[in-house]
Amino acid sequence: MSRRHTPTEAQAPPAERPFGTSRERAGVLQPCRRPAGSPATPHDRRPIGACLAVGRHAPGGLGHADVGSSRTYSGSMATVRLATLDDVPQMAHVQMRAFEDDPLITWMLPADDFRRRATLLFDCMLRASMIHGSTYTTDDAVCTAVWSPPEAWAFSEEQMEMMAGPFAEAAGERADRALSFFFGMAEVHPSEPHWYLEGLGTHPDWQRRGIASAVLAPVLGLCDADGLPAYLETQKESNLPFYRRHGFEVVGTTQIPDGAPNIWLMWRASKSDG
Repeated sequence: MSRRHTPTEAQAPPAERPFGTSRERAGVLQPCRRPAGSPATPHDRRPIGACLAVGRHAPGGLGHADVGSSRTYSGSMATVRLATLDDVPQMAHVQMRAFEDDPLITWMLPADDFRRRATLLFDCMLRASMIHGSTYTTDDAVCTAVWSPPEAWAFSEEQMEMMAGPFAEAAGERADRALSFFFGMAEVHPSEPHWYLEGLGTHPDWQRRGIASAVLAPVLGLCDADGLPAYLETQKESNLPFYRRHGFEVVGTTQIPDGAPNIWLMWRASKSDG
């Protein structure tokens, strides 16, 4: 989901299953292949709201991830690796905990049965994002960073179809409100090719331990190696110092009507830009 950030670090209970393997490229990410028939260019993509508004009750589906040989990254108190589809249920649960009091998620989802709704929302959005093969997590999914590679920040038709049904169920009577957020954020999204940090969340019990920094490191390293910028949005002013420490700067703010929280837009310049 782009669309949400609680960078302060996290985990679920320690007794969790071991996770699967990942794909690598020179120690960092190699985006997975697109399934046959899926869009291959940014011209074939459109913001999430455009499809969900039309197919709001379309059935949900499963994401696709191309995984191969394993690779891990040693970070502060955490081993960071590419996520697999097997990780999604635990990641969704942890993201629900990370965003349980978040001003954007609580604005988007009805209060009744909130935990189930939030878990469903994160589950469908994580599955859709897994198609890029650029979601990083820890062994117990205590922290997850969801990235979109350059020129792939808008969800494809395939991803929209996967999300439509679960998204509508999660948002309920607030679906129109939730869609207005995605439309609004698409209007201010930068056009220059960049890595997009869709979301970063850490379990409340594991925040402020350096785990989020470790989970961000693989793609930020790739940005530096390839001379590419990065972009994110955050709805918490308290997050700004964390992101500034990682090279991001505020380039604007925006607020969607109907009582949505203020959103800070942050850009991390490429090394070639100085």
